[in-house]
Amino acid sequence: MPHEFFNNVSRETYEDFLAYRSLLEKWNTKMNLVSSNTINNFMIRHALDSAQLFKYVKIKSGCLLDIGTGAGFPGIPLAILSKNKFPQFNVTFMDSNAKKCFFLEEVCKNLNIEANIICGRIDEVDPVNCDYIVSRALAPLDDLLEYSKRHRKDNGKSLFLKGKNINSEISCAKSRWHFNFYLHQSLSDKAGKIIEINDYFLKMKD
Repeated sequence: MPHEFFNNVSRETYEDFLAYRSLLEKWNTKMNLVSSNTINNFMIRHALDSAQLFKYVKIKSGCLLDIGTGAGFPGIPLAILSKNKFPQFNVTFMDSNAKKCFFLEEVCKNLNIEANIICGRIDEVDPVNCDYIVSRALAPLDDLLEYSKRHRKDNGKSLFLKGKNINSEISCAKSRWHFNFYLHQSLSDKAGKIIEINDYFLKMKD
């Protein structure tokens, strides 16, 4: 297996990851889901990059929302892991691209994943009120906090996969928000970080 992380998953779970890769390769010839250069390194670049967030999910039932999910990252890998470990945990996907939502429906059907798929703009659909908000490569942190405010429970948690510019994004976001956060090193990218955010609120305007 390509990384020790996957040594701790069941054979069925690992086969689900391989099946997901197969579907991604097939559909990527029809639409631009991910860069074709990254598919050969799927297990690290996409599967591990997404699945590592599972470590920070602390409840066995509830709702996780993947905003701007695109091809299903990080939501599908998290749904694959939770299917066997936390079967009562619900994963919801949100994206404004109808073709990508159809792809997600096919993935969930093929992998026997029970999930909600919401096709619409994050700032326009009805609030989802989830325990966890996750995202990868969607928007600056300031915007992600705004999306979390709309769709997350007050006592929930936000987990965002970020790159080398995370410190500047934090500084920018602090101009509008008070928030407590933890930074975790990414397992898939030396320059990558996971930012974990619990309490946050908008600053009062002068």
